[in-house]
Amino acid sequence: MELKEIQSCIENFQKTINDSSEKQFLQLFEKADFFELDEISFKDFSKEYFNVFFGIKDDKLIGFVVNVSDDYEKWNEETEVYAAGFKDFSDQYFKEFTKNYESIDGSKEKTAIEFKEAIVRISEWKKNKLEWFKKTKESGEMISYFQVPSADFANGASNSFFLGLENSNGNIDVIVGNPTGLYNVSRPVPPFEPIRF
Repeated sequence: MELKEIQSCIENFQKTINDSSEKQFLQLFEKADFFELDEISFKDFSKEYFNVFFGIKDDKLIGFVVNVSDDYEKWNEETEVYAAGFKDFSDQYFKEFTKNYESIDGSKEKTAIEFKEAIVRISEWKKNKLEWFKKTKESGEMISYFQVPSADFANGASNSFFLGLENSNGNIDVIVGNPTGLYNVSRPVPPFEPIRF
């Protein structure tokens, strides 16, 4: 996908989500729970954070991963951006998720999340995404993107990005899964301010 098209997809999401009705939200997100990037490798990867953006192309939700500025309008032709369409976390995929992650003991990284907790958050998203949308729209703090610690990303390997809801505060989050385990200390912007580094 060309840079201008990527920027257009992100802009389209940010305009659409703020003006969406509940019906329009469900058309976008009803079967949008995660996306996968197979064996991608950034040449220049931030030691601090990378960003996960939403986009819309042909009325479908797309996930973008970029390792530079969160100001997508300033990206240039050298900016490395990877994209994939969102998928449904179906009962069938649950079996694959279990096979991939249940037996992994986890990492020493402080951002690691246990398999059972990941399932709880993903399930909360699937069940309560419409409630999250209504609450977030009412607050005027609709998400634009996520900041994710670079330690959560396996550069050169396959990475999956699962949407979840935290029980404690009802915030949307993204859980990163890769061959080393599951990770979750993402920062949704808004409601949080981005970390500058």
